[in-house]
Amino acid sequence: MPDKLGTIMHFEGNRFWFEGDRGFEVFEIDATTEPFKIDYWEAGTAVQGIFKIVGSTLVDCSAPPGVSRPTSFDPTAHPRYILVEAQRSSDDK
Repeated sequence: MPDKLGTIMHFEGNRFWFEGDRGFEVFEIDATTEPFKIDYWEAGTAVQGIFKIVGSTLVDCSAPPGVSRPTSFDPTAHPRYILVEAQRSSDDK
């Protein structure tokens, strides 16, 4: 997602959006699995992913609708997987 490089991501409650977006997506997490699962929902369609938090960094590997959920953080495992690494802002508590 080169167009999102340097963009601020917001997570509030069960909502997620990129800075400048007009709307938001709803997300659900399952922290009972390893790796943790995350699903981003928009208009009844889910983007399935996995995530981990390492210190103040969120690492998320997701698959577009119709592609199986990743099982590792290797974006080369499928040509459509997206790996995101996001640093928590020092302004966040």
